[in-house]
Amino acid sequence: SITVDVVSDVVCPWCFIGQKRLDKAIASVGDVDVHVRWRPFQLDPTIPPEGMDRRQYMLGKFGSEERIREIHARIEPLGEAEGIHFAFAAIKVAANTLDAHRVIRWAGAAGEDVQNRLVRRLFQLNFEEGVNIGDHAVLVKAAGEAGMDASVVETLLPTDADVEAVRNEIATASRMGITGVPCFLLEGKYAVMGAQDADTLADAIRQVAQAKARGGQVRCRAPSANGTFSWRFPTRRALFLGLCSYFAVALALLKKKPWPLLPVQLNPFVDDWQENGPLLQLLP
Repeated sequence: SITVDVVSDVVCPWCFIGQKRLDKAIASVGDVDVHVRWRPFQLDPTIPPEGMDRRQYMLGKFGSEERIREIHARIEPLGEAEGIHFAFAAIKVAANTLDAHRVIRWAGAAGEDVQNRLVRRLFQLNFEEGVNIGDHAVLVKAAGEAGMDASVVETLLPTDADVEAVRNEIATASRMGITGVPCFLLEGKYAVMGAQDADTLADAIRQVAQAKARGGQVRCRAPSANGTFSWRFPTRRALFLGLCSYFAVALALLKKKPWPLLPVQLNPFVDDWQENGPLLQLLP
């Protein structure tokens, strides 16, 4: 069995696509027992708690309606291929997701299945139904649908319960070099960045499971160029290895080939997400 920590934000369309692809990957590796935990990330923590008008927010971010349409047109067919019916026009509020992540955290305490159901429901509400997932009433209802005690969630949400805990988790991910989502962390050591296809995720799961079984390290194949690799270098050796990886990526991009695998090993996450600084290592 292996654990996959998914660092994501529920207003990230690539994370929704990544969730669907991860489901397919897990289904295809039936011989591996995969446990999924959802970890928080905020694409824009500066959005006020009540949210913002999404049209104005997107215009401020991307500059024009034409650019926004281009972005949506790129994402929509990828979503359709995964069974997602993106309804971008229906989304009226750009939500602050801090409270959503608090509820997701509580769902994890209620059980892996409960947390998975809640994350899926929040993705659906935001992207397919255009519902404001920053609204407390929406979060309470979604929590109840996922199998949580809605009355407890309703009581906790107006308080500061776990606000700092969620912010600390986000800060930990940032310190480890995670600057974009989704990011799939396998066994707390191996990172698959971006909404990779199901085959790539399944391959990574198999390799990590096999390596865990034999007590060794992993050779991974190249993922596609949907994600961005980012890290800090705490040692000169890590800096040298990182530069080697950078030039390998640059060469692949110039040749218009898939990104070479950056076999990245990160310090393991523990349950409270405390860590001593990221370690980047090119595996043999």
